[in-house]
Amino acid sequence: MPTLVTKNGGQMSSLNFMRIVKKAISDGIIDGCSVTKSGAVINVTAGHIVACGALVEIEDASFTVSSSGELILRIDLTSETPAQLIARASVTLTQQDLTTGGTVYEFRLANYTFSSGSVTGISNAEDSTPSSSGQSSGNSSSSKKGTVVSKISSTASSPTVNYSSSYESTKNGTTLNVKLTFSAWLNSSGSSLGTGIKLTVFARLNSGKWSSSVIKESNASWSGTSHHSTSISLSASSSGSTATVEFYVTRSGSSYSGSAGTLGSASSPKTYTINI
Repeated sequence: MPTLVTKNGGQMSSLNFMRIVKKAISDGIIDGCSVTKSGAVINVTAGHIVACGALVEIEDASFTVSSSGELILRIDLTSETPAQLIARASVTLTQQDLTTGGTVYEFRLANYTFSSGSVTGISNAEDSTPSSSGQSSGNSSSSKKGTVVSKISSTASSPTVNYSSSYESTKNGTTLNVKLTFSAWLNSSGSSLGTGIKLTVFARLNSGKWSSSVIKESNASWSGTSHHSTSISLSASSSGSTATVEFYVTRSGSSYSGSAGTLGSASSPKTYTINI
């Protein structure tokens, strides 16, 4: 028999509240939670974050780091400390659905780079503002941001190049637009990838046409673990709540011999599913 939860005198469980919030808005920062750097220290201001429908209150916090990585909010419903901020090396996020029996969900506030004893750069939070869904002219409209992959290493080494990708999507009816942002960095502070080598990222959405963008020009010289980025905007038709992103990286230029920096191929791209 159906149960009316929202009735006079009724009580709503936290799980039902999470289900409503998850349906209404995507992951993101409600307020505050700005991330700044000072030497080897990363500072986070107080604020509120929604992650998989869970509302988390953040207090001012500081983290001393010694290498590049990411700052995440980790929710673990089995832990005595169910919500924690953690600074760690970049890895694939664990995102179990907390509303259907999952116990662990991670939300990335920022990526950061570290060199010569100091934090050298901080990216924006992957979701600065939660987005709500609504109706416009009879068509469903929504927008989301998130991570495609937080770190994947090049197929060949000497040097090894690491890649990450985030996305921003907007969907009106069945029209889907996705902006992919790719970041690349060398695996070691002592590594270098000199001039004469060009790295190009190719990407496509829902098995559509390949689009490309150069992430390393042949006249550029990379050294250390500094991040380098480029973006690709894609469009496709989609009637579902997920989409497929594929990408690979090629190497060309006057110093074409060798394959360091390459990742996958057109016939064997890296494939990921994103929520839209």
